[in-house]
Amino acid sequence: MQTSTKIISIILTTSYVASIGLSLSLVRDVKVTPLRHLKMPTVDNVKLTVKEACPGGMRHVVGDYCPELVQTCIRERKKDPHVKNPGKTPVVCEEFAHASTCLSKKTVHMDFCVDTYEHTEEVSDLPRVYVSWTDANASCEIEGKRLCKVQEFEKLCEGPNNHALGYGDGWTRDKNICNIDKMWHDPLTTPFAKLDKRVPVGSMKDCKSDYGVHDVNGNVDEFVMNENGSYHHEPWVSTLMGGHAFGVRSMCRAMTTSHSPDFSFYIQGYRCCKDKV
Repeated sequence: MQTSTKIISIILTTSYVASIGLSLSLVRDVKVTPLRHLKMPTVDNVKLTVKEACPGGMRHVVGDYCPELVQTCIRERKKDPHVKNPGKTPVVCEEFAHASTCLSKKTVHMDFCVDTYEHTEEVSDLPRVYVSWTDANASCEIEGKRLCKVQEFEKLCEGPNNHALGYGDGWTRDKNICNIDKMWHDPLTTPFAKLDKRVPVGSMKDCKSDYGVHDVNGNVDEFVMNENGSYHHEPWVSTLMGGHAFGVRSMCRAMTTSHSPDFSFYIQGYRCCKDKV
């Protein structure tokens, strides 16, 4: 074993000397130190640096996205008879079939970063509201990020298994897990203090997708970048997804495209995405 370590040491030494242009004959008088006498670094005295895929405060989303996905509702919520034009009200699904079907011939591989939580106010942990799509987009850019795209939001919500909901078992609506299904009041006649049903981001700890992104469904509707939208008319580039604290669809693939980039309201917020480092 000793001979073996000396041979290794000589090979290393001669290689080094040759690399700096000296004659190999000079190596013959070099005193060889067996490797067993050398102090080798251990895990305890070596600082390992691992480059994270995403910056702090963000989650890494990687997986295959299905552009055309079928998610079947097996239990609808009964329509409220007091709602005007109930036939035009989007269906709220209480439970989906516990499997999705991808009809696309090809999936799209995705690899990006997303904020773990919705963007908050400066003075609290409540999600920021009364912010327009334009201002939200500018806020993300200041941080070196951007608004999430529609397809990215769907993926970060659905997780690897194409769930219909971004929390719980992924198929069953549950107001005890996420901040949804609160009583709605007319914003034209109700003071903000009574309208406001936000909760601090991350406070409903189980309200997170399989990628660890919190409050994807509920709390506030989130602005995203609709690449198929327009800056001048509907469907607008300033799309809203995820749903807010009231009785709306609050599912992964539902979206609202009827608000212009400069529109703001008490139920609208945002989070940012970023290309992987």
